[in-house]
Amino acid sequence: MCATTPEVSIFKHFPIAYKNAIINEFKNSWLLSLSTSSVLCTYRLFKNDFYFPTYLDCVPRKTRVAITKLRLSSHQLRVETGGYASNRTPHNEIYCLMCNSIDLEDEYHFLLI
Repeated sequence: MCATTPEVSIFKHFPIAYKNAIINEFKNSWLLSLSTSSVLCTYRLFKNDFYFPTYLDCVPRKTRVAITKLRLSSHQLRVETGGYASNRTPHNEIYCLMCNSIDLEDEYHFLLI
């Protein structure tokens, strides 16, 4: 029987260790960019670790798409579209047009108010 030398053992486990190091580096970079980003405020409320949320597998596709768009701010609420229009509205003045209130039309207001 051939005894395994330490060098062989290191090379045997190197791909796994390398893959884990790359994944950890990506997760750390993702978390840093998320915490320093001026956008994706709603996303930060729900995500603090890089993984696929299993609840997204339990809802119909259209619902999953809608949830994902809300989380990523990839929707048509004025909080997103008002800043890109030709007549840009300051962020703090993007009021809800549906209920004619002076509340900011953001994801929270849209879903809960």
